[in-house]
Amino acid sequence: MSCSLPISKSVDPSQKVESGRRHWEEDLKLIVEGIASQIGEEFFRACAQYLAELLGIKYAFIAEFIDGEFPEANVLSFWAGDDFGPNFRYSLAGTPCSLVVKDGLQIYERDIQAMFPEDKDLVDLGAESYLGIAIYDSRKNVIGHLAGLHTQPLDRRCEEQEAILKIFAARSAAEIERQANEKALKEQNQRLKTALRDLKQAQAQLVKAEKL
Repeated sequence: MSCSLPISKSVDPSQKVESGRRHWEEDLKLIVEGIASQIGEEFFRACAQYLAELLGIKYAFIAEFIDGEFPEANVLSFWAGDDFGPNFRYSLAGTPCSLVVKDGLQIYERDIQAMFPEDKDLVDLGAESYLGIAIYDSRKNVIGHLAGLHTQPLDRRCEEQEAILKIFAARSAAEIERQANEKALKEQNQRLKTALRDLKQAQAQLVKAEKL
């Protein structure tokens, strides 16, 4: 992971850093409050868009991890610069995202295409820089990741990027787990309904047989 912290010589560095920190912290607080009550697709769309805006990058997306012999990612929301792009599924092999789900936080300030020549999507998007973070569930299992790409080198301070990514990853983890639990509950209820229906049918057949 590469991150530099450029400091202008024309102003007091401490004043510049402190002023910038207050600005992005205020923006981040407002955005987190704004998405706090959102759930489902609405949440993921807002999260991707705000992530791009806060980091000052063109693209941002949130993806669910699909484990297997050839790991994949299922994109839940993709901000494409000026609007939302279609969701999609892709192989993690040869992508910077593969290192994110394996090792956690990754930030590449520049030359991302040269570092991952097998990832043709980077070329198609004109990506120059990349940053991403894994999403973990409450049992510390990787359940997804969120990532951003930009067509120019990254210019935000490293600590700001990390803080923003970690906050959005934690909120995304809660929402992915909530959806998974909701889906599991619905499936369990459906199984109970099916079992109850089968039981009633069996009882009816038994009663009918006794009458014969």
